[in-house]
Amino acid sequence: MSNLFFLSMKNYAAFIVISALVIYLGCKYDVESFNYSDYNCGREPSIDSLYIAQHIIGKWNWKNMLCSEGMGNENIFAGLSLQFIEDGTVNTLQNNVITNTSAWRVVIVNDIYKLSISPGIEPTRGDIRLCDDYLTFDELGEDLCNNYFSRN
Repeated sequence: MSNLFFLSMKNYAAFIVISALVIYLGCKYDVESFNYSDYNCGREPSIDSLYIAQHIIGKWNWKNMLCSEGMGNENIFAGLSLQFIEDGTVNTLQNNVITNTSAWRVVIVNDIYKLSISPGIEPTRGDIRLCDDYLTFDELGEDLCNNYFSRN
């Protein structure tokens, strides 16, 4: 009986270890494929609303989302692009097909730059960070999500 109990416990332990590995590896996000350091800017004194308005013009492809613990789906916006136009419009594209057109402008809220977009586009909420060819909408300070874009 003790040998049977030992084998049963051994199988149970192996099952737990294998299950944990499968869950960990299956759910692990590949952080190494996304370089967050490219997006670490946007609070330099030289960046103001005019700079943002001039440099956001163009097409931006959604790359990643980082959320507070337990929130968000990292691939929810796969295939999404934003095309900011000088006339104050922004096209939302899904797999290069325009799905929506909104109006946009840069606003300052509590000394932080944000975009006012109407009608709203979900991954553009939060503080804006514009770093050359990298764009972030930062809501992590509000325990929500950051959305990361790169210039097309």
